[in-house]
Amino acid sequence: MISEKESSLQIVYTNKAKCLDCNRCVRVCPVKAIRIKNSQAFVDWEKCIVCGNCVNECPQSAKTYRNDIFTVQELLKSDKPTAVIVAPAYAAIMEPWQSVRLASVLRYIGFKYIAEAASFASDVAYATLEYHKESKSSVITSSCPAVVSYVEKYQPHAIGNLAKVKSPMVATAEYLKNHLGNNWNIVFIGPCIAKKYESVRIENRNLFDAVLTFDEMYDLFNEFSIEQARFEESSFDLTAGDNEKLFPALSGFLKAANMKTESFSNEFLSADGIEEIKNIIDYVAETQKPVIVEALFCKHGCINGPGCSTKTNIYQRKNNLINYFNKKEFELNSVEHEKPELRTIFNNNLSIKQPIYTEDEILNVLEKIGKSNPEDRLDCTSCGYDSCRDKAIAVLSGMAEPEMCVSFIRKRSETKADKILQQSPNGIVIVDDNYNIIAMNQAFRKMFMCSNSNIGKPISMIMDPEPFIKFNSAENDKFEITKKYDNFNIICHHIIYSLKEEKKLVGVFVNITNVISNKEKIDSLKKETILKATELLDHQIIMSQRIAKLLGDSTAQSEELINNLLKLTND
Repeated sequence: MISEKESSLQIVYTNKAKCLDCNRCVRVCPVKAIRIKNSQAFVDWEKCIVCGNCVNECPQSAKTYRNDIFTVQELLKSDKPTAVIVAPAYAAIMEPWQSVRLASVLRYIGFKYIAEAASFASDVAYATLEYHKESKSSVITSSCPAVVSYVEKYQPHAIGNLAKVKSPMVATAEYLKNHLGNNWNIVFIGPCIAKKYESVRIENRNLFDAVLTFDEMYDLFNEFSIEQARFEESSFDLTAGDNEKLFPALSGFLKAANMKTESFSNEFLSADGIEEIKNIIDYVAETQKPVIVEALFCKHGCINGPGCSTKTNIYQRKNNLINYFNKKEFELNSVEHEKPELRTIFNNNLSIKQPIYTEDEILNVLEKIGKSNPEDRLDCTSCGYDSCRDKAIAVLSGMAEPEMCVSFIRKRSETKADKILQQSPNGIVIVDDNYNIIAMNQAFRKMFMCSNSNIGKPISMIMDPEPFIKFNSAENDKFEITKKYDNFNIICHHIIYSLKEEKKLVGVFVNITNVISNKEKIDSLKKETILKATELLDHQIIMSQRIAKLLGDSTAQSEELINNLLKLTND
């Protein structure tokens, strides 16, 4: 298994410094292509369909994708001319006045030829209708690369239903290579992260030199300090027809093919979002009547792609697109071109093989995370998986870790906390707001000669509750007192603090009886030493008087020595 960022096919990856182990990416990934290892989330590129859900949803911005800005800057500096293909969704994320200035901005930063990808939208739509007639079976449109990857990897039985037709992006790139020459660089700009993956598929690898999202495009504009309002209106060198401009919206395929909705009713279906995609694939497999399915992985279509993180309301984006479509004062006429070759193939060898595990293996994992009983399986989805069973299977397949389970971690933490409480050498008791005992540890029971039978009873049955009452009335964070408990022949340093949310008080009792006893012994020794020293001094004085002539000044020296000894003893 190739790890993250070791393949040219790795588009989405994790910034490990930002990943904070929240499992959000696991939760939103429609195919569970996120591998958790050592509490870090990694994207498994072989499983990833590059839908971009994790990029948009990560609250820490830890999920990102391959950035091609530097590549484009180098292309623009090179001796070879560079052409750019722009996805039609630009008209949705921009106001109409900005849309008509986009071509001028792109020319300003160095692109020599500007084309709309929607220029071939009608060609693609017609080719799909033709394929539908030839196959005499249900057909799923194939312009969305995330849908194609999803079918190839997770619904391989539906590959036969994918329209074997190139996307407008690929069709436009091939046209430019033929029209401009192979010496031209080709860059694509759009709302879709999956287009980066489409550009490096085997059948497309010689077409594209870079793919930018609209977010990257704006970052590139910032490098040039672009102010769109200062540019004049201008048209693309290769422009889309009116109906083709609506291709990125839901039912845009229908418009591009000049079809009327009422003419098709239940023969033409649109599906947007993963749940609808799943349902429509199931429907296609079951229905006997051939249908055409417009499949867009992003909800609301390409105008809501993960590569355009605009804060503009989705319905305002639709409105922008329609206003641009209806704009008459600045006509954009499509360039006539020859009918392109649009047939393509899809990969039958990408199917993800789901490992099969025995019931005993699954139950063994469930038991390890404290869910051996069905009633313990909460299916809360906090780990990112739809059920505890799915999570267990993910653990077995190396995609998840047991510690991702919140209830498991909480129980384990509670067990550890309880173990620490019970093994503490200090006495610990927990009481409620009525001063009734909730819990106590072994050291407390030993100090105060009580048992668990006291749990639920007032603390006053064991000791004076005054310190607890004083703490409550003082409203301090902590209360400390040293107190002698004559009934138990101990002296304790008593610390009280509160668990405010739980409305509980915790009392910690540090037995300092031996410390106090040792201090008393030291004080007694000091007094005895002083007494003996005083007696010695008196004796010396008496003796000095008797033999003063013999000793001379030695008495004074002895007195100084004794005084120093007394001073040291007192200290």
